[in-house]
Amino acid sequence: MSEQSVDQLTAYIIEEAYELVTAVSTKNSLFIKDELADVLYQVLLQAHHQGISLGEVIGHLEKKLK
Repeated sequence: MSEQSVDQLTAYIIEEAYELVTAVSTKNSLFIKDELADVLYQVLLQAHHQGISLGEVIGHLEKKLK
C-alpha cells in the first residue's frame, strides 16, 4: 500500500469517528449501528494493512478488559 493510501486510511478512520460521534448525538440506533460498522471496517482495514489479524486485535482487547 502506498504512503498516500496510508494517509487516506488515517483520514477515513478520523472521518468515520466524527460521523459516529454525530450519530450517537442523534440517539438513532440505526444511524449509530451504521457508523459503528463503518468505524469497525476502518479498523479492520488498518489491521490488515499492518499485518495484524482480527484474532490478534480481539485477543489484545480481551487483555485490556481484564
